[in-house]
Amino acid sequence: MKKYALGLDFGTLSVRALFVDIANGEEAATAVFEYPHGVMTETLPNGTPLPPDFALEHPQDFLDGLEYVICAGMKAGNIRPEEVIGIGVDVTTATVLAVDENGTPLSEYPEFNGCPEAWMKLWKHHGAMKMADRMLEVARERGESWLNYYGDWLSCELFMPKAVELAVNAPEVFARTHNLIEAADWIVSKLTGEVTRSVALAGCNSLYRRDTGYPSKEYFGAVYPEAENVPDKLVGRIAPLGGCAGYLLPEMAKKLGLLPGTPVGVGMIDSHAAVLGCGASRVGDMVSTIGTSANNMLNALEGPGIPGIYSAAMDANIPGLFGYEGGQNCVGDCLAWFVDNCVPASYMEAAEKEGVSIHAYLQARAETLKPGESGLLALDWFNGVRTPLMDFSLTSAIIGLTVRTKPEEIYRALIEATVFGNKRVIDTYEENGCPVNRIIAAGGIPMKNSMMMQIYADVIGKDIYLCGSSQASARGSAILGAAAAGPEVHGCKDTCELIEKLGKLADKVYHPIPENVETYKGLYALYRKFSDVMSKKDSVGRELLKLKYK
Repeated sequence: MKKYALGLDFGTLSVRALFVDIANGEEAATAVFEYPHGVMTETLPNGTPLPPDFALEHPQDFLDGLEYVICAGMKAGNIRPEEVIGIGVDVTTATVLAVDENGTPLSEYPEFNGCPEAWMKLWKHHGAMKMADRMLEVARERGESWLNYYGDWLSCELFMPKAVELAVNAPEVFARTHNLIEAADWIVSKLTGEVTRSVALAGCNSLYRRDTGYPSKEYFGAVYPEAENVPDKLVGRIAPLGGCAGYLLPEMAKKLGLLPGTPVGVGMIDSHAAVLGCGASRVGDMVSTIGTSANNMLNALEGPGIPGIYSAAMDANIPGLFGYEGGQNCVGDCLAWFVDNCVPASYMEAAEKEGVSIHAYLQARAETLKPGESGLLALDWFNGVRTPLMDFSLTSAIIGLTVRTKPEEIYRALIEATVFGNKRVIDTYEENGCPVNRIIAAGGIPMKNSMMMQIYADVIGKDIYLCGSSQASARGSAILGAAAAGPEVHGCKDTCELIEKLGKLADKVYHPIPENVETYKGLYALYRKFSDVMSKKDSVGRELLKLKYK
């Protein structure tokens, strides 16, 4: 009998299922479901306007997608229920929701349906910037030991600032909240009927440390009195990465066409799941997931936090290893912005005439340019800055524009900016004693944009390996699903051996081109200088933002 592990990957705009044959690693079937409500940034479904910097999701989209992709994938692969030996789940994070005792999102309550705070807050929800700043101030005053593991800074994209935001801004919703939970842990709870919190999610997003647990009620009370009881809203046991969170409920099994009792793995962060999917199990391996945004996950031996990184925790990426995460808020998003708002009609018509997408058309024209030829330099700060500045109020800029500047030159400059930003993350690791020995690129962009990957190799000056799967995160979740089934089922001695067996690299490797490396050294030095100028407290971009939201 065939044995398949099922990986469920809940991204920003869609969920996908991937069925992996655990005997040979073959990807047997897949299915995708796009969320009908997408990312809600303007209004709620009932028309309620959203404040600036809100980014919400509809919880029902996740549940509808869960059912659709499993049933569709099994049908596409002609997979029988008894052949699925385990289920793994990852979700883009920190995606936070408030639920009642039954795991029902409070956004479903009629009295809270029009309250933005009651809805699922997506990772790029930036409404909690004020809370993150206050939490940082109090943590520094109190000398909180956990702060070092979050780069001596606190991102508003973390779980806890969003939790505090709920407590302060919507006390009536907070009072009715039984559990504040990450979306990955919530999906696992819906499958199993048990609330199991992933140690990776808790450590990376929720300020949880193995030795001290969550920050104390005293700390939260000092941040805001209304937030004192945040720790009481964190219900559920903490479970190790690679463990079994529970078993599929009979009613869920009936809906999904699976067997009751199928093991379900502990949840995972989507970008971190890609580390497993790539088979990146060594110290010094760094996986860069590049898509809408970018995350750089580095495996290391246990150590302190690094200034400017997003998080650092044991078991963040690989069981038994310390994991760092640094990242960028905007990669594919800035290219999409440019195409949607700045490309002339003549280029759109030319792309249509050639039968290619506008991105492919621009890439082909940009590829003819040499490094530095356009005379343009851009910052990748279209959605603020994560690593290393941790300032989400900073804005982008492009210098060198003239009346002769062409769209493909701007397009290439934006790509180069995102790569410079990625190198800045790598520099942050290496300047703090954590060498990056092997870089593996995963996600949608590496599979589609060979020009960008060559620029990565040339700017960073190192070989860039590619994941052998277009669905690295889903593959990583499938590995965790197999791990939940246990060694007697998957046949490996432990999860790390399973990762080495089922993780996959492509044959293609991008090598640095020496003459391009030299040119980009100079451009990157200018990028660093440009960054230093624009990140000052009196930057023009910051003043413009103040006017915008006045």
